[in-house]
Amino acid sequence: SASLAKHCRGPRPAAAPAAPHDERVAQQARGEDGAAGHGREAGDRALQILTRVLTASLRTTDHVGRVGGEEFLVVLPETPLDGAFDLAERIRQRVSTIVVRLPGTTTRLTVSLGVAGLQSGEKRDSLLARAERALVAAKRGGRDRVELAPAA
Repeated sequence: SASLAKHCRGPRPAAAPAAPHDERVAQQARGEDGAAGHGREAGDRALQILTRVLTASLRTTDHVGRVGGEEFLVVLPETPLDGAFDLAERIRQRVSTIVVRLPGTTTRLTVSLGVAGLQSGEKRDSLLARAERALVAAKRGGRDRVELAPAA
């Protein structure tokens, strides 16, 4: 994104938590997990809820965008890594309180987040790759968690 590229050139660090919606809700909504399926509308509703939580959690200088089917990227200019981690944990906690009602069932939303801070001289692609690896670690570690990417 242009915003991320801009902050990767700047003198101050940017942190980028990758925050995907927990795929179980969207998969269940579409019937991909062996469940009967509740349609794309239910998965889209869950994504809309997550989008509202993300945007409500950010400052006016921060940016959020959907970068994949169920993945989001949050860019936090001039944010230290510990501040990005704390924000990711607050987002995770807020999302975990949300219950989505689907036809015939209810489910609690969860989110897995990977957080990476821009290192001195690091390129955008490296930052994104580290955030993605942290995200994968969060999912493999049991989901509904925040993982910090190791330094480049």
